Amino acid sequence: MNELAERLSTQISLAWDRQVTALAAIEVYPAATLAAYDIPARAYKEAEAESARKAILDHLQKLLAVHCPTDSLLRDADALDATVCVLAGADFLRGYAHPPDDPALAAKEGWIWNRLRI
Repeated sequence: MNELAERLSTQISLAWDRQVTALAAIEVYPAATLAAYDIPARAYKEAEAESARKAILDHLQKLLAVHCPTDSLLRDADALDATVCVLAGADFLRGYAHPPDDPALAAKEGWIWNRLRI
C-alpha cells in the first residue's frame, strides 16, 4: 500500500466502514472470500492447475462482470486472486462484509474483511 501511495503522491488509509469519502484500502484474503462463497479453491496456485483456476473463474463470472482477458486469469493465480479481491471489495462496499467486533483492537492489530458465509 505504501508503494501505491508513493506512486500516486497521496495518502491511503484503511477503511473501517463503507462510508469511504477518500482513497482508502481494506485488507482481504482471497481464500476466505472463496470459502465464504463455497467456491472450491484447492491447489489452484500451482502453475499447472489451470483447470482449477477455470472452475474458480466460472464461479466468479456468476458473481461479477469480468472485463479483462480471462486467459491471463487462467495462467496466473495472482491475477485470479486480484479478481477475488475485487469481489471482496464489492462485498465491503455493499455492506456484506463482517465488521470487527472490537474496532479499536482491529485498528491496532488489523482486520481482514470478509463476507459473511452465504
